Amino acid sequence: MKKLLSMVLALALSLGLATPALAYSTPDFSDVPPNHWAYTAIMEMADAGIVQGTGDGRFNPEEPLSAEMFITLVGRVMFPEIKAQGGDWSGPYVAAVKDQGFLARTNITDETLGDEISRYDMAVILAWCSNTLGGIADLSSSSGIIDLDEMPYWYAVAVEFVCSAGLIRGDENHRFN
Repeated sequence: MKKLLSMVLALALSLGLATPALAYSTPDFSDVPPNHWAYTAIMEMADAGIVQGTGDGRFNPEEPLSAEMFITLVGRVMFPEIKAQGGDWSGPYVAAVKDQGFLARTNITDETLGDEISRYDMAVILAWCSNTLGGIADLSSSSGIIDLDEMPYWYAVAVEFVCSAGLIRGDENHRFN
């Protein structure tokens, strides 16, 4: 289960390099052509029901990701038994993520759900998810991220863990930024 979660989250969140277009059961998003660098990852996650786009057949791949959107993606992976109904596309997932304590030590509140999520808060949520499946690692620098000492400790622990697990990456200079 841990390996499957890691694979799904890594694919959903890093939107890895595209390979030649494959046949998908989900209709294409009008703003993600087959030659888009993340086409394959987006379509695989759409087929799995993890991403559903932003409406009107669009995905908006260049738009910032809100905390609410990210929490919904995580909720769809962690709690597949939950199904949002009607126009409330995020509520059940936000409630489940909150109930599990995955928002602890983040800056996310009910008032900031619509705001762009920081990479720090993404890392903390993913670390909490992984903790439920096997434990958070201590800082070990196995990720190669060189700016860990510039982060608040809790963020550094979470960043080290999720980068080591391959769920989030730093930049080409090995900085999380």
